[in-house]
Amino acid sequence: MDSSIYLGRAQEERHQKVRTTSYNVREIRKSEIIRWAIAGVSFAIFLALTIRMDTDFVFAKQGVVVYAIFYALMIAVFHKSFSIKKAVKSMTYIRYWIFAAITTVVVFAVNFLKVNVSMKFFEGVSTGEVNLLLKENYGMLILYAVTMVILQPLADNMVLRRAMVSFRSQKLTVITVAISLFCGALMHAHGFVGIIESVIVSLPLMIMYVKSKNLYIPLLAQMIFCAYDIIPNTVYSIARLMLR
Repeated sequence: MDSSIYLGRAQEERHQKVRTTSYNVREIRKSEIIRWAIAGVSFAIFLALTIRMDTDFVFAKQGVVVYAIFYALMIAVFHKSFSIKKAVKSMTYIRYWIFAAITTVVVFAVNFLKVNVSMKFFEGVSTGEVNLLLKENYGMLILYAVTMVILQPLADNMVLRRAMVSFRSQKLTVITVAISLFCGALMHAHGFVGIIESVIVSLPLMIMYVKSKNLYIPLLAQMIFCAYDIIPNTVYSIARLMLR
């Protein structure tokens, strides 16, 4: 039996696998470039619109729509960063709930300190936070709650943490974490004080993600914090509308 035939076939199969792998790598790189190009352009437009909200109070009333569209777009573009199956699997482990609880408590504590420090040292000083006004109607209030409690945590964790933070080296991790925190802060504030405050509140979530490599721990903690911060006021506003 001529073994050269089988050797030739095996070699051809190896070459085919190499070609397929190279093609897949090129496709992945191409899709990544397109994904980040869309994200970059969208972020630039979003940033310009939020800056306009600082001076145009009429436009600021449409701010919730701007945030909702931006977050929804980021979730769509980076949808592969999130897996419902992995999220559910994470919830089956006791340590997930322990770490999520610890992270949540730390976020609340940091936010409490931030508020008190701001009131003491920056009272009367503009922090540069985005001026987000709300129209008093049911639709806008519900959209605001959904955007800030669901869309914002999903977008933050899928893009700012999972997609942006790299673990290829310790140095690269530090750089990408810093960029991620800064970009996240710019979504909510344009002044120095507001940016620093936003970074400080986001830091526990980022630390937990870097340490655990589990996207769903900071995601749950952020959702709980946002729900506590947003839902009571939203319910109160809706109730006030119903009593008019």
